[in-house]
Amino acid sequence: MARNTRTPAKTAAHKPAQAKSAPTKTVSVKTVAEVAGVSAQTVSRVLNHTGQVSEATRTKVEKAMRQVGYRPNFAARALRRGTFHTLGVVMFDIHATGNLGELEGINKAAEKSSYALTLKIMNDEPYNLAELYSSMKLLPVDGIILLMDHTPSDIDTFTPSPDLPMVAITSTPISTLSTVDADQVEAGKKAVELFLQAGHRTVYCVSGPDDSISSLLRLRGWRSALQEHHAPIPEPCPGDWTVFSGYHAGLTLVDAIRAGECTAIFCANDDMASGVAQALNSYGLSVPHDVSLIGVDNSLDSLIPSARPTSFDQNFSQIGATAVDMVMKQIGSLEPQPVEHRSIAMRLVARHSIKKLN
Repeated sequence: MARNTRTPAKTAAHKPAQAKSAPTKTVSVKTVAEVAGVSAQTVSRVLNHTGQVSEATRTKVEKAMRQVGYRPNFAARALRRGTFHTLGVVMFDIHATGNLGELEGINKAAEKSSYALTLKIMNDEPYNLAELYSSMKLLPVDGIILLMDHTPSDIDTFTPSPDLPMVAITSTPISTLSTVDADQVEAGKKAVELFLQAGHRTVYCVSGPDDSISSLLRLRGWRSALQEHHAPIPEPCPGDWTVFSGYHAGLTLVDAIRAGECTAIFCANDDMASGVAQALNSYGLSVPHDVSLIGVDNSLDSLIPSARPTSFDQNFSQIGATAVDMVMKQIGSLEPQPVEHRSIAMRLVARHSIKKLN
């Protein structure tokens, strides 16, 4: 019997033909409506948050969406409605005190309006608003919120276009741009007034970085309050927001504290206030027995209560939510909105770090 002379292919080289996977079927609004037992118009209202829909019906529609695996086509919706339902958020340092709190407030407020966020992290190099704005216009966003930690080079000349509104979180007044922030100047003023009311002759200051808008404004408030009360104005101790810089500043003030010249210190943030206190402790000095202390941010939750200084709480979450409210107002308007500047009052959190001398 003749043998088949064709050599079978090696197993390793032989691969059975794979069945082509069927193209994923797009789930339509009509399918969701059929599963939920409602009209397609009702599903559309739930998706777009328009019209009157009862909570029971909304829950039923959302359950049907999950059941059939429905995903909204945002690109198609943007073409139909002219919006992306997305806000662009620009910041320099996501880990900086305040930025995370503001981002949380932005996110919660955006969610309430069914908006998503696109986050852009900038480096600390000099920048201008025109270039930043142009780069954001390339993204599918309906509005921009800028956490302005540093002053841009074109702050006096930049103007956003009406089709893409922009709001900045900053205390710097900008004639062409709506802004919101805590009242940084007022924090410096109130700190000085609290110390002077407690009988202190003057107030020393540990400032933040020279390029920080918040630090410069708090320093302005501190200096103007001392001038108004005709009190001596000591040379500020430079810091950079860190505990270490506060520690170094504290060391430079030891002699003045021992001599009774320095009885009160205003620190531009809580981390530096903590560093000052630690430096003084290493020399046998304590707060408030030897010197009184006030910080800003109310951010030292990880410390035991007795180690936390009196501080100003900025309510970062409210600032972020207010920025969303302002930019949404512009997005939803058919007419150009006037530039507005909102100021959020800081809340004093009093602790046992101020000694009364009177």
